Amino acid sequence: MRQVEAAIQQDIEGRGGIPVKSVECPGKMPIAVGEVFQCQGELAPAGEFIVTVEQQDDYGNVAWDIPSSKGLLNVTKLEALFQEQLGAETESPPVVNCGGVYRVNVPGDSFECKVLNATTKTQARIEAILVKVDTQGNVSWQQVRRPLVATNAVPGASPPGAIAPAGSPANPGIVDGVQPSPATAVPPAAAEASPTTSRARFPNTLD
Repeated sequence: MRQVEAAIQQDIEGRGGIPVKSVECPGKMPIAVGEVFQCQGELAPAGEFIVTVEQQDDYGNVAWDIPSSKGLLNVTKLEALFQEQLGAETESPPVVNCGGVYRVNVPGDSFECKVLNATTKTQARIEAILVKVDTQGNVSWQQVRRPLVATNAVPGASPPGAIAPAGSPANPGIVDGVQPSPATAVPPAAAEASPTTSRARFPNTLD
């Protein structure tokens, strides 16, 4: 078990960049394919997390999974969850990037996940997901959407790159000594947070 504990600690510290104080697994477990057990991890300086370990063969090889808990967030799993939820609304599979593999779950913390390739079937673009952690370490999130502005060609307008003759509708210039008023720029539609909030509650330590 010492090798398993060391491998789990190295994984979190190496891929997540998070210092781990210790990982403790059950001292004696029978070697059997499919046998599942749980280990308890402790972060430095504080925080706890759970590791689920499954034996893969009769030689002691194992695979482990670190679910999100009140002490540690599995960012990769969050990204997969967000992509699955957004995929039900978008025209093509979205890509979500929250940064990193693991993240310390700090009460009151918040962070943003970038979203690419996420145009909804109702013609809105999902640009980001805002993630918030409450005082109990539970997570909630909201989508940041921007309505798409349809652009229609103006009759008589010149193609891109072309210069229309002065006095034409596309290039009024100075006609009969009258200088046209400058066009008023129309600001793009503002992005807004979705009114729908999703939540996830995480366990703290092993029962």
